[in-house]
Amino acid sequence: MKKFTLKRTAATAIALAALLNAAPLSALAANASASAKTTASQASVSIPASSVTLTFSNSGVTASGAESGYKIEGTALTINESGVYTITGACTEGSITVKKGTTGVTLILQDLTLTSSTTAPLSCNKTSDVTLYAVGSVTLTDKEDPANEDAEEFEGAVIKVKSGASLTISGTGTLNLDGSACKNGVKGAASSRITVEGSVTVNVKAANNGIAGDNAVVIHSGTVNITAGNDGIKAEPDEDDAESAGTVTINGGKITIDAQGDGIQGTGDVVITGGAFDIKTFGGASNARKLGTDDSAKGIKSDSAVLISGGTFTLNSADDAVHSNGNVTVSAGTYTVTAGDDAFHADYDLTLGEKGGSGPNITVSSSYEGLEGARVILNSHYGL
Repeated sequence: MKKFTLKRTAATAIALAALLNAAPLSALAANASASAKTTASQASVSIPASSVTLTFSNSGVTASGAESGYKIEGTALTINESGVYTITGACTEGSITVKKGTTGVTLILQDLTLTSSTTAPLSCNKTSDVTLYAVGSVTLTDKEDPANEDAEEFEGAVIKVKSGASLTISGTGTLNLDGSACKNGVKGAASSRITVEGSVTVNVKAANNGIAGDNAVVIHSGTVNITAGNDGIKAEPDEDDAESAGTVTINGGKITIDAQGDGIQGTGDVVITGGAFDIKTFGGASNARKLGTDDSAKGIKSDSAVLISGGTFTLNSADDAVHSNGNVTVSAGTYTVTAGDDAFHADYDLTLGEKGGSGPNITVSSSYEGLEGARVILNSHYGL
């Protein structure tokens, strides 16, 4: 019989403010359908045909094909009409900008290497709508000087998605985003939306946040690898932003995060329905005592609610592994947890399983408290 397993240490406890709806705590069997979700099938990707190829070099950008829809100024390329554009080449000081309000833009980045020290290598300006296909190996590097953060032209991200804009990242290749010398990998502003799908591999290195948006971050599939000096995946509006939801939604894919702050964090709901996750925060549980009073290094965190209905999770956090300032609901999935603080923590209701269900399958190798909530609700047939 499969169990909820707690390898007890001196600091391990289960906090039960209330135990509701608990049938005999027996099997915490893995849900077969949830297991099938842990390695999300990668959607087949059809790369559209383009009417123009734009090739970067250190001396400029050359065009082959259509003569409209774009503007070239030295090594700065601006897309100003809807359409499909293939962009390739290499440039040590260049940039791509999608003009404000331009929708229906498809950028096929094919074997492109692009670096900028004056702005983001790729900017999706306000209310633009952009789909990015990575083909082959694509590397974008932001070398802006963080000392210039207060300057008007400073973007602070390898890819900047401005207010009201949407960016969908897809493709069959590898997209390397290097923000380690400046700030963020991908940064979305108010009311923006950032989506990852297809079979693309996205590798992010960031001095601050890996993939962050004020409004919504959505991952359907693909492989996402993030190393971040702060949070891995983040959705958090500015204090004066009343429009953005601050939500993170993950429906599949393979996600690996090594973050000094939180692994996945949302001001709004964090909703996960499937995927394979390997998340380490602040170097792991062994570094819990090194956390400062104001530091947060949780594996999965929401200020609102965490709702997980499938996936496989390896969580090694210096702080709580799964945490919400509201409710946490975990109905299925497989979890291997090492936590410097709580394994699962909710300020209000912590609910595991569904009535009549058989999951989730949880192994906590070490933690301070295994389960903590104002109410702890166990709906499956668990055995401790």
